[in-house]
Amino acid sequence: MLLGISSGEAEGAADAIELGLDWLDAAQPGERNEWLATSMLVEVELGDPEVGLDQMDRLLSRQNADGGWSWFAEEPSDAFSTGLTLYALMRVGYSSEHASISGAVAYLLAQQREDGIWAVASDLTSNASSPGKDYVYE
Repeated sequence: MLLGISSGEAEGAADAIELGLDWLDAAQPGERNEWLATSMLVEVELGDPEVGLDQMDRLLSRQNADGGWSWFAEEPSDAFSTGLTLYALMRVGYSSEHASISGAVAYLLAQQREDGIWAVASDLTSNASSPGKDYVYE
């Protein structure tokens, strides 16, 4: 079974995965955190694990001193980017004992509001700023 797909669907899925991996190989690497985390997951799970490990190192090196990650390198941390990166790293096998993971969890706990949400300023996760607009994550 490939990715939870039945054997009858696997041949078409394998072709689609191959097309996606070819596109990823030819694509210009993105600058945003979500590009790095997503391409790391794809490479580790479906493509070239060595490329995925290189991307994992890049992702880990982008962790800010406060334990969080930002959408763009060297920007302030935000809850959305941190949560996305935390998910990706846990998905590829990092445990809660790893310093990067525990730092990210501490960052998220510190950022969560009393009502349970995380508000992220729009300019922290977008090229197109929307002054005064926050994105809310529950």
